[in-house]
Amino acid sequence: AVQNAYLTYDSAQASQRVAQGQLTELLQKAQAAVTEHADNVKLQHFVILLQALQQFMAQHQNQPPLLGKIPDMTASTEWYVQLQTIYKTKAAQDVAAMKVLVQAQWESRQQQQQTPQNLPPISEDNLLTFCQNVYHLDWVSHRYITEERTMTTPVSSDIVEPLQEALQEALEEAAMNATDDDEAPPAVEMLPLLWQLGLHACDLFYEDHDRYPGTTTDYASDAPAVQTHLQSLLQRYQLTQALQNATTPINFSNIALELCRYGNAEIHNIGALIGGVASQEAIKVITGQYVPLHHTYIYNGISSTAGVYCL
Repeated sequence: AVQNAYLTYDSAQASQRVAQGQLTELLQKAQAAVTEHADNVKLQHFVILLQALQQFMAQHQNQPPLLGKIPDMTASTEWYVQLQTIYKTKAAQDVAAMKVLVQAQWESRQQQQQTPQNLPPISEDNLLTFCQNVYHLDWVSHRYITEERTMTTPVSSDIVEPLQEALQEALEEAAMNATDDDEAPPAVEMLPLLWQLGLHACDLFYEDHDRYPGTTTDYASDAPAVQTHLQSLLQRYQLTQALQNATTPINFSNIALELCRYGNAEIHNIGALIGGVASQEAIKVITGQYVPLHHTYIYNGISSTAGVYCL
């Protein structure tokens, strides 16, 4: 038990991250969203919970509510139960303190008419879930797919910069792990981001030809058009400069040719994998627990790699 005791400690640094950075940013985003969607009960409740959490941490030396969980460890049953009881008791006290603050926030906002008059109080189950996930709070926003696929709409720096960072990291890793094997494709060529843009290029091809590339006998004849669309997407997301400076050049014709060769096929094993990921993320959204993947998940079955990108 002594050797594993450190696993039960809560670092002050983690608590400060919740208070100083993420919590303030979350509250600002939630309040902005409430302004646009005043009738959204979940948003109203989220703002109240965040404000109550700020008050709680101000009153408890910048510490959030205790989770009340301890890991498995080698210990006598008596000592383990005693330690578990201490943590559960403190967690219950913190939830009770949060309940008082939440009720006060709810009444205050009702009196100041900052919330709809018919806004229901926050249930104890929702409060408990919030306290148990206090270290995993996040704000996941999204764009509509029509915004992503509208080529005339400029792409904001909030989207471009993370993509550039992901590409640059892959280029640096590929340069470090470069081999003399001429037959092996460069690691960066397997970057899921490039294949996601390639799939988008296939959709653009469909808009031009009313069919997907590679669905004719001579599939290779569609590759140049797909590659052209792919190059335009790289320019749209401002990725061409980094690719031009790459130590190992990327053969985009290989990507275009492979996309044409597969001819918009749906392979059963890849479908099963994507379906599993999608169901897992759906559970997160439905239950409101854990942070779902932010935006686009792409799996590269060639190299068995995956990436998540905000496009």
